[in-house]
Amino acid sequence: MPTELQTSEPLRVTEVEEANGWYKITTDGHPKTLKPNREEGGSAAGRFKLDGTRIIVQYAERNDKPNPHGGFYHDFYWYAAKPIPHEANGGGGDGITHVTQTRPATDPDEAWRIALSVGSERAVQLAPHLQPNQADFPFIWALSYEFAQRIYLTPPPSGPLAPLTAGGGAPGAYDDPGFPGESDDDIPF
Repeated sequence: MPTELQTSEPLRVTEVEEANGWYKITTDGHPKTLKPNREEGGSAAGRFKLDGTRIIVQYAERNDKPNPHGGFYHDFYWYAAKPIPHEANGGGGDGITHVTQTRPATDPDEAWRIALSVGSERAVQLAPHLQPNQADFPFIWALSYEFAQRIYLTPPPSGPLAPLTAGGGAPGAYDDPGFPGESDDDIPF
């Protein structure tokens, strides 16, 4: 925890980025980059950025976290800010640049490789349950290929899925069908 808060010279917030709940505030003065210790600090910085308001920031300076390259990180933590009177430009929104994680679309060859891998895994898991004359490599490979085709070619659902119904009226694995003539009175305990 910082022992001493410092006050900046008047400055403007030039950028506020948010990625996975962490904020990074960039200014046109010193300190150049700040990290808020709470989400409210990021939101306030975003409003100041949109307004273009010159502010004075109360911050703490820390350089006690070791970095993997030797030495220590030199961080500035935003604690509070107040606008300099009569310098607001007005604006709306939150002023935060929200960074979203993206990845390239899956290549069809890669998607087929994944589907074949999953299909092969399912076929091998099913092998102990096959008839003895079916548990050979050519049959398991054909089964793998069939699973892969079904996985790869099945289109995604167009809307919400209907809930699965349990039982359906027929006896299932966990139903106790009982035996004819059996009653609970025959139990010895």
